[in-house]
Amino acid sequence: MNRDADTAHNLLERKNKLMADLMTYYRDLINTSTEPIPANASNSSAAINSLAMETAMTGFITATEDLLSLTREIRELWIIGSLTKPGAGDEEARQGIKRDAEAVFNAVSALKNEGRLAHIGAPDESPMRYQVGNLEGHPGRAQAGQAPGP
Repeated sequence: MNRDADTAHNLLERKNKLMADLMTYYRDLINTSTEPIPANASNSSAAINSLAMETAMTGFITATEDLLSLTREIRELWIIGSLTKPGAGDEEARQGIKRDAEAVFNAVSALKNEGRLAHIGAPDESPMRYQVGNLEGHPGRAQAGQAPGP
């Protein structure tokens, strides 16, 4: 679903119709249950009254369930947002993920460099010579920035 004005209007119309149905069934239920019983009432009139109450109650329950379904749909639109077509926005999402991954990689790389420098000391304080470089070394090779072997 989308959040355009027509959809909002349709949701409001659905709510109004469901509320009107709910009030109508409630009115019918109250009228049927408070209808006076004639002195010469037969079994058939009692059965008709019972069937009318059952019909009104079933309609009332159905209208309530439909109203609850509508509120769930509105909450879903509110929390999740409008639904898009499959594939729409995929490229923007990929670019955003790539930017986020690069930012995380750079932050982790900077933290590792700081930790490595803290272990071996600053260049002017350490008797060892090292070169600070990128952490993207090959497996099995010494990482740039590590002290050279003997």
